[in-house]
Formats: sequence, structure tokens, C-alpha cells
Amino acid sequence: MGINVVEHVELFRDPERFCGNPNVERLSNGNLLLGFRWSDGRLRGDWDPSVRPVQMNASSVEALAQTEPRVIHDADSTLTPYTKQLSDDTLLCAVNRWRVVGESEVARFPGYERVEAGTGVAALPAPILILRSDDAAESWQPYADVGPEEGFGPGLGFRGNILELANGDLLFPVWGRLRPPEIAATSILMRSTDRGATWHKLATIADDATSTVGFNETFVHQTDRGELVAFLRTSGADGNLFTARSDDNGLNWSRPVDSHVYGFPHWATRLSDGRVLLTYGARQEPYGTRARLLHSDCEEIAGAEEVIIRGDGSNGAVGYPAAVEIADNVVLVVYYHRTGEELSWIGGSVVEIS
Repeated sequence: MGINVVEHVELFRDPERFCGNPNVERLSNGNLLLGFRWSDGRLRGDWDPSVRPVQMNASSVEALAQTEPRVIHDADSTLTPYTKQLSDDTLLCAVNRWRVVGESEVARFPGYERVEAGTGVAALPAPILILRSDDAAESWQPYADVGPEEGFGPGLGFRGNILELANGDLLFPVWGRLRPPEIAATSILMRSTDRGATWHKLATIADDATSTVGFNETFVHQTDRGELVAFLRTSGADGNLFTARSDDNGLNWSRPVDSHVYGFPHWATRLSDGRVLLTYGARQEPYGTRARLLHSDCEEIAGAEEVIIRGDGSNGAVGYPAAVEIADNVVLVVYYHRTGEELSWIGGSVVEIS
């Protein structure tokens, strides 16, 4: 088994814009739908009012690199669009949001705010927004909010995926903080039984009552045998990946286990032959994006060879990969990247799996 990097592609770069945190989906019509966030100039923070979710839609990697992005939801501090096409071809798109608030609102949620240095402008996380498209991403409409969830402050966050089960239920891993905001986060699983119109907490995926290890950005993958595997980004654990498993569609989860593999956050792509390509960012040298090829059960992660997809980043503001199979055992991995002092841009690598 092996991962061979065929080529690197510059998908979008603008010297006047920060671009980051991409997502890619292959639609039922064959097109590639690339989403990411951009801001005017350097990113001031997730609450930067110029941040917008943008998408590029094209028939091939080559065409994608020639496509101009378009804003799909024109509202301040609306972040990366993460798209999932359901079995009936409906598209759902989840985006994190922040909102600028005044002193009275900050007083209601002390410690959750982020303040822009030198300005006193404060912002709080807002409920996750779900957009919906019934015309193959030509247009998007606000459809649902996810959160806030009781006990987790003003809003939830995510960087992961929406998973559709065989029974039609949708699962969505998100995170928040049950204890004071500076304390480690908890990963929870939201479920929708009405195709994404409403969402409710199903279960806690991972939580450390001692607040030693935090569990935040989570990707949930379903193996060929039906087991759910949660790939958990952590705090307080040297940047290591933890995993947890469920054999009852997410209702109950095993104790999270340290994989002893550095990197975050994670994206699991099922290949046509059943194997799984696990991609993740690296914010220590060599900066960039890495991958491991796993068996269908996603076990023995540390024993799988690590391959550097991209390792020429100039600092840790890189990574956040997503991936999609574009032909049998050929995968497009997308990420944000920078190799000098330029603003971050969206790159891609085509890899072949043997």
C-alpha cells in the first residue's frame, strides 16, 4: 500500500485576500464543489467582519483552478462552507458564525468573547448555520440553526462533516464547552431525523471531566461494517489524534483513545476499494499536510506509514485538509497553504493510491 503525490495545483490565490480552511465535495453530476473562506486582507480573527464563505464549482481539477469563487452567504463573520450532498441530491452546507456584541451581551457569557486588539470590538460565537440548495449549488437559502445547546454557551463550533446513515438520519459532530470557557472542550453529536431541518443532541462523543484533555474539531466516519469512528482534534495532548467508536449509530461511544499520531484536524475519505485515506494538517516542521492509508476498519493508525503531501509551508498557518476521490484510487486533497510572507491561499494535491 502506498500514497504517491502526482502533482500540486494552485486552486485559488489572491494577494489581497486571506483564504483558508477548504472543503471539497464531488457532486452527483460529477462536478467538484470547492468551498473555503476569504477575508479582505489579513485575517483579523474568526470574527473579522469581512470573512465570507465562497465556493467554486467545476467539472475537473483543471477547470476548478480557472474558476472564480463566489460568495454564497453575504453576512459578516460567516466562515467556511462545508457541503454534504444527501442521497436525494439535496445539498446541505454548514458554516460557523460569529457576531459582534456589546458589553451587556459579553456580560451574559463571560469568557466566551474574543476582543480585537486595540479596538475593543468584542464578538461571541453564534449558532451554526445550515444552508440548503436544491439546484446543485447554484443558489443557497438559510435552512436551519444548530445550537446553542444547553450548558454550552452562546454557540457551538465544528470542523468536520455531516454523515447520512442508511435509515436517513443525519449525524453532525460539533463541540462546545460545558465548564468555564477557558477549560477544555467537549465533542458532542447532533442528529437530524428530518433531513436537516432541525437538530438535537444525540450523545457526547468525548469529554474529560478533569479538563486535562479537550476534544474539539471532530470528523465521524462510518466503516464498511457499520461502526462509527470519531477522529478527534485535542488540546492538552501534544496535538495528538484521539479516536472513539460507536456500534449503535452514535448513541454510545467508547472511551477516547490516544493514537499517538500528531496532527489536526482530520478528514477520512473512503476509497473505491474500501480503504480509507486519513489526511490532516501539521503545524510543526515540516509545515503542511500529511496522510496515512488505513484499512477499512480504521484501526492501527500509528502503524500506517505517514506520507507528507505538502511540507514546504512557511509557518503553522497551513493545513485543514479535505479530500475526495476523483477516480478509482485517485484523490484530490485540498488545503490552505503559504510558503512565504504572502497571504494564505488554497492549494490542492492529486495523489494516487496503490
